[in-house]
Amino acid sequence: MKRTRLADGKFRSLPESSVRVAVLSDAASERNEVGSYYYDLVPQFELLGFQIEMFHPERYQGCSLPMPGDSTQRLPLPPVRALHQQLCRFDPHLLVLPTPGFYGLYGLWFAGRKKRPFIVAHHTDLEALTSHYCRPPWDSVVRLGWRTLNERLFRRAEGLVTTCARMESQINDLGVVSVFRPGTVLGSEFMRPPVRRAGPLRSILFAGRLAAEKNLVAFLQASQAYPDIEFHSYCWRWS
Repeated sequence: MKRTRLADGKFRSLPESSVRVAVLSDAASERNEVGSYYYDLVPQFELLGFQIEMFHPERYQGCSLPMPGDSTQRLPLPPVRALHQQLCRFDPHLLVLPTPGFYGLYGLWFAGRKKRPFIVAHHTDLEALTSHYCRPPWDSVVRLGWRTLNERLFRRAEGLVTTCARMESQINDLGVVSVFRPGTVLGSEFMRPPVRRAGPLRSILFAGRLAAEKNLVAFLQASQAYPDIEFHSYCWRWS
């Protein structure tokens, strides 16, 4: 397995309460899958004593560019001076880059400039999404660009994280073997008992994207195991 600065040296000797982690994400908090993932993940690490700070578009009033092929979506541009000042003030030991947009790329530059280790999280198949936003022949050019960028990020990262087997195989195809797959995170509100009981459980609703990592098989098995409970689903799928 690849040895990194995360496994040896001064970083490992730091107590957990002293470890400062900066997460630079192009996704707005709680708005989509990536934003929600880290919104749920950060409090759990804070309970372990880590100091974590999120840097994302909702925190700043920066400019944005229309996404190629879909003007209804925007690519946020971070205010570099304010972001740099706050990152330097926080002085992270480790950076987490969950998106390869402008925030993620700035995090890559900052890590190199300050000689800090960083972890890349591969959540979205941007090569596949290219076909939705770009028409031939530009789709091939953009797809090659994403692949080249991912390869550079993956090879320079101190660690790689993804959430499903398909994304892990994409990382392996680029020659990277060591990948950590933690799975889906539950928000803290689901880890606490309710303030008061709502009476007998009569129905269960699943709302989410149709994807293998959502473990819909378990939902279907539960519906067969508990015939007295109504199971409902509201699902969508991007094709």
